[in-house]
Amino acid sequence: MFWVVLSDLGLEGLIEDGLIEAMNKIDLLEPTMRVSLVNQVSAAQHRQRALSAATGEGCDSLLQLIDRRLDAETRAVRLDVPLSDGRTLAGSTPMAR
Repeated sequence: MFWVVLSDLGLEGLIEDGLIEAMNKIDLLEPTMRVSLVNQVSAAQHRQRALSAATGEGCDSLLQLIDRRLDAETRAVRLDVPLSDGRTLAGSTPMAR
């Protein structure tokens, strides 16, 4: 599958770093093939999602997975910046980025 190709290309790090495989256009599959794919993806919940961008099916699940991954990487950081250092303060807010 897709993971074998990445491994052959020497990109195993992407898999380990949390690559998400989004299988789009499931609305175009025959019903039996669709059920089979959805069942297969359900077994690999941590890195695959089946979805249809056209119908919206599965999009919420993909967004939730992305959100969980981003939350797992978020950490609080304390910055002690003097108020007189306006340049640093301006660049440290989320709105400045």
